[in-house]
Amino acid sequence: MQRTRDITAFFVSDQDRLNVLLEAASQAQSAEQCQQLFMAFRTGLRRHIQWEESLLYPVYEKTKGSLQLSPTGPLSADHRRLETLMDAALAYEYPAAAPEITALKALLEPHNQREARMIYPTVDSHCPGPERDALLAEVQDALAKADDLYCLG
Repeated sequence: MQRTRDITAFFVSDQDRLNVLLEAASQAQSAEQCQQLFMAFRTGLRRHIQWEESLLYPVYEKTKGSLQLSPTGPLSADHRRLETLMDAALAYEYPAAAPEITALKALLEPHNQREARMIYPTVDSHCPGPERDALLAEVQDALAKADDLYCLG
């Protein structure tokens, strides 16, 4: 993934990368390939979620103030549901073909759109340049060092 100084560009690109992995797992010709690709997707999505919850959501909440009206609560609840669905899919020989994946995809698309529309641009516009650069360097370095399959794909 190319280095950027833009939170929105980085996180939307990572969402796209994860969607490609999930689609590749869905198209896999063997159980082994499906499992490898699904595990790469799962590892990547869990990392993406961790970055959002530990780095982006606190900046968003600090910027917007009232947590009562913040979308981060429902988005975090989505994250827990996504993790539950991914874990359930692991019980199948072809995890990307598990019935839970239909529910995962139905949840993931609008979830990603809400983050791309609300969270990422707010962090971009309200996070001071040096703080934003440090945050991006942290996630980009972690992604570059990651050893999961097709991580930089």
